[in-house]
Formats: sequence, structure tokens, C-alpha cells
Amino acid sequence: MSSPETKLVITKAMLLSQRLQLLINRNDKGYVIRNARDPVAFMYWNIVFEHHQGLLFLLQNQYPAPAFALLRVLQEAAFRSFVTMFGRDAQFAAIKKGTYRVKFEAVAGQIDAKLQMGPMVQLRTKTTIKALHGFTHGGAQQLLRQFSKADDALDIISNYSDAEVCGLVNETVVMVGLTAAFTTEFLNLVAENASALEMFAEYVRSETTN
Repeated sequence: MSSPETKLVITKAMLLSQRLQLLINRNDKGYVIRNARDPVAFMYWNIVFEHHQGLLFLLQNQYPAPAFALLRVLQEAAFRSFVTMFGRDAQFAAIKKGTYRVKFEAVAGQIDAKLQMGPMVQLRTKTTIKALHGFTHGGAQQLLRQFSKADDALDIISNYSDAEVCGLVNETVVMVGLTAAFTTEFLNLVAENASALEMFAEYVRSETTN
């Protein structure tokens, strides 16, 4: 069972995710499609946020194994979203044809180039990609967390630490924060972009001051 502090972290991340999603889902001004990439960007917007909120819902209801399994799925959706908007023409063509396969480190490098803050995303992806696959495909990362030992007895039950759960939440918040910032910029939604950046900054401030 997660501690009250961890439950609060999950709740705050859910609220942020819902607020960010509504920046576009409730665009009362309407939006004119400019090119072939725009509608696909909208579709990935919805996929990213549904995955994120689904992952957090699972954590809230004490189902950590499928929540951790969704981490790779969420990251792939976020990376596909980025490629849809800022990727090369050949990458976007493959997205439309259904033949695109995410090369995680390569796309992470493209994101870093866009951010112009050094190889942060690429280095992080390089060190975590094995774990991402393991959690999704039932590797050692999942197996080692499916039992708990207490009073010299072995219980077959999920055993994810609060630190691991909070780490997962923080990792996913970065993904949706970047997706919100990139998508509102790409769609030239200036006010929504400013709101997305402020929401994310506010969230970070609240976490660092606790």
C-alpha cells in the first residue's frame, strides 16, 4: 500500500495532467487544420494524456504492475507525438503508413536538439531503455517486485517501494509536460503554450518545496 505522501504525489500529477489536457480539448476558439501533421498531432495528444491518466489511475487503485508496464507505452506515444510535429518528412510518412518504429535514443536526440539544453533526454533514455522494455514485457524488473517477505513467509504480492512509485510519477509528468509544451507551440496556440509552461513550473515548484 502506498503511503499518504505517495498518494498525494499521484493525485497532484493527475490534476496537472487533466489541466494540461484541457488546454486543447476545450479550445473554444476553434482550430483550422493547416497541414497533414496537425490532425495526427491532435490524435497523439489524446493518446498521451489517456495513457498518462490511465497509468495514474492504476497507481491510485493499487495496480502498480500494469502502471509500470505503461511507462514504455507512454514514452513511445510521446516520442511519436514529437516526430509527428517536428520529425523528418520520412518519419512522418512512416507514421501515416503505420510502418514507423520508434528508435528511442535517436528520437531522444531530436528532442534534445529541439530543447537546446544538452543531451539530457538522450542520456536518460539510454540508461532506462532496458528497464522500460522489462517492465512492459514481464522481464526481471517486474518479476523481482511480485513477492514480499514478512515474518519469514513469502507473500506473492506486488512490492513496489514508495520511492519507485514516486519516481515513475515524476518520469511521466516530464513526458506529458514536454508533450503539452511542444504541441501547443507546434499548433501556434500562444496562450495555451504559456499556460502549459506555467502549470508545469508551478508543479515543479510545489514538489521541490515539499
